[in-house]
Amino acid sequence: PTQCILYVTGGDGWNLDVLQRTAAYSIPLGIGVANSWDNYLLVPKTYKTMFFSWTPDDSLLDLNPVNVIYPPYNAYAHSQGDLSSASSRTPLAKITSYDLGYLAPDLFKLLENSAFDIDLIYSLMRTKQETGATPEEVACNWVNNNEARWSEWIPDPTLCIRGFGLYDATTETFSSSRQAATTCKACLPGTYSKLFTDNHGSTYVCEECPAGRQQPAAGEVSCDLCPAGTSKAVKSTED
Repeated sequence: PTQCILYVTGGDGWNLDVLQRTAAYSIPLGIGVANSWDNYLLVPKTYKTMFFSWTPDDSLLDLNPVNVIYPPYNAYAHSQGDLSSASSRTPLAKITSYDLGYLAPDLFKLLENSAFDIDLIYSLMRTKQETGATPEEVACNWVNNNEARWSEWIPDPTLCIRGFGLYDATTETFSSSRQAATTCKACLPGTYSKLFTDNHGSTYVCEECPAGRQQPAAGEVSCDLCPAGTSKAVKSTED
């Protein structure tokens, strides 16, 4: 070809895998590595170019970029140095502390249920750019206008996990039924978490340890035999 399409990247040459693709598919690219972040952003906004970008990011969002479609990622080919197929995608995941599901099960379940697709994220980013609002204002406005969507993420407060039991936060007492419960709470020492099933499905309640058994720890799912030389004649929370 007598003319080339400018392809702009940055840093130390992000995504130069494109070199193989230009040869494999006869794409006449003229590849340039911008010498600064400002120039990396400036060139695509000044000239009609192809450029490397990532998602989600709002740096070049106003250009409404579209993806160049290559053959699907081929892991084996890439491992052999053949980079002519698309690059691998980085999985997006929700990461929490290892014990959040135990310390705050309702919050953990809310995070697990929440879902934001890339189109929604871009829509919120564009709203921020067009209105000059802060990220907090954009998010708050979205929450106020989309209750039908996010209300489905809120977990059933009486769907307890192992180690917890039905609890009435108003009376500050553990409950044996969903109707008398407002939330879940870790079972106290002297009790254990027992599976409970009703018309709404399965959950857990906190039961006192039976006669002859004890549980000195909180949040347990069974009771232990009383130590040798000791006894407990009735069902109670006493050790």
